[in-house]
Amino acid sequence: MNPELKKNLLNADTYKRLAFMVIFAIVYGIVELVIYAVAIAQFFILLFKGELNVELKTFGGAMATYLYDITRFLVFDTEHLPFPFEPWKYSTPAQETPSKEPNDDDMSA
Repeated sequence: MNPELKKNLLNADTYKRLAFMVIFAIVYGIVELVIYAVAIAQFFILLFKGELNVELKTFGGAMATYLYDITRFLVFDTEHLPFPFEPWKYSTPAQETPSKEPNDDDMSA
């Protein structure tokens, strides 16, 4: 057996990373479900109250950031383990710019 291959196959850090990858893949799926629940809740809040819930918006943004951190770890873009191994990254609601209402001129193209 090639000594380099043997060294790679016996590297404990590789298997440790695999274990973390499996754990964070499971966490990813759970957080994804939470994001869907937040999106549905926000829709109904908007539908019935006419405005978004700021706390849910902040929470949803933080969850999106967490998924981004997990994804970066899973695709080997970073070696930094996401939360709870690093501090939680809070999100502030994005400032939205008013959308331009379409007019008849926009539709004629």
